[in-house]
Amino acid sequence: MVVLGGAVLYVAENVEDQWLWRDDEYKKLAGLRAGFDLSYFESQLGTPTVTRSLHGYQESAFKGRAHWVQTISRGEAVLLYAVTSCDTAFHPTFRLPGGDLPIKLNRSHLADIGGSHSSFTYDYFVGATAPTLFYEGVYTGFSGYYKTFLWGWNSICAEQGDDLAFPPDGSAPRGQTSKHGTAALNGFRDATPINTYAETAPLLPPGKDSVSALNPINLHSFKGFYIGPSRVSLQPSS
Repeated sequence: MVVLGGAVLYVAENVEDQWLWRDDEYKKLAGLRAGFDLSYFESQLGTPTVTRSLHGYQESAFKGRAHWVQTISRGEAVLLYAVTSCDTAFHPTFRLPGGDLPIKLNRSHLADIGGSHSSFTYDYFVGATAPTLFYEGVYTGFSGYYKTFLWGWNSICAEQGDDLAFPPDGSAPRGQTSKHGTAALNGFRDATPINTYAETAPLLPPGKDSVSALNPINLHSFKGFYIGPSRVSLQPSS
């Protein structure tokens, strides 16, 4: 009986280790919000693996199980919260205010988000030493607590996106998605998985180079930091 009990406990622990931990991580990530204090993120995620400062802002990178969390803060306030996962079996879910479909990392594609993308903007960056990025986003105004929401593809996940024709032919690096509805961009949106989700704190206005409230903050660079885990944060602990 002792042997049988030990075997049952071993199987239960392995089931939890292999499967149930994801639900705990999903709940944890869904409970974090840009605008919260950095100390709250640390209480939920532990000590950041990397911190960097630039122009009075601090980037903190937290290494979770199958994902990374990035915060950019000033003082104690988190101004940007981003989640990136390279694990194709890890699918945390995030919802946009008024969005037709939820954003599921490593399951949703760009073309899945929103029945109408008239207000979506995109920005991409082709990196040499920094990751190549393609993010779409929307500034939601009153309906979304005056937040900007971002989602897209980060090439830090080396095993993903090797077959993507990036960037889309005939499209400017930044623009309104609906105004560049070319076959190249449409095909790219159909094929591109979403491995990154990010949001800004409430009442954080679009960047100074924005031409309207619908044009989000510079999507590939925020306060001097790229959105998503940097190569520094991915280095193994010494």
